[in-house]
Amino acid sequence: MSHIKFNIKFDQKGVALYLTMVVLSIMTASLLALSAILVSQSKTTGNLSNSILAFASADSGVEQALYKVYKESFVSGSFSEELPNGATYSVIVSTTTPSGSTIIRSTGSYRKSKRAIEVRL
Repeated sequence: MSHIKFNIKFDQKGVALYLTMVVLSIMTASLLALSAILVSQSKTTGNLSNSILAFASADSGVEQALYKVYKESFVSGSFSEELPNGATYSVIVSTTTPSGSTIIRSTGSYRKSKRAIEVRL
């Protein structure tokens, strides 16, 4: 087994301090970069969940419109509602003249996200 010897002369005493500062600086920079990535990912995840809730509220609007069209003979018009979780939807129901088909367009929003669904009957 060989032993490694370090020759530190008296004029090189500050080298250890210098190397320690360099290593700590590199570690700090790496930590800051990792923190920035994690914050970015956290925001993306939050936006995704807001988008899902906006889409779900738009879907709720379509379901409500389908109920009104089939059960209450709702032909055309618009309505909106705020859901218990704070999401909202607004629905426009219209009938096209040539084919007589019904178009339901529902837009859901939650915080800053908006999603829309269009259904043709």
